[in-house]
Amino acid sequence: FRLPCTWDDRLEVESRIDEWRTKSFVVAHTIWKGEQIAVEGHEIRIWGLRHPDGSEKLMAGEVPADFKAVFGALETS
Repeated sequence: FRLPCTWDDRLEVESRIDEWRTKSFVVAHTIWKGEQIAVEGHEIRIWGLRHPDGSEKLMAGEVPADFKAVFGALETS
């Protein structure tokens, strides 16, 4: 957190994929208050698949190339 924000502030949220990994990717977020950055952060997301045992469990799978292509990612393999 860089700047205080209040309920009536007009904010702009910018999200982008900063890094592609084999089974996950990093989503970075910037929240702008006018011309100034109010908040910066990131999250790591996995590509979730149903577990092959048929249960409700999830497991990480390889991020598909067509999903990456939607975001303009270049394949390096």
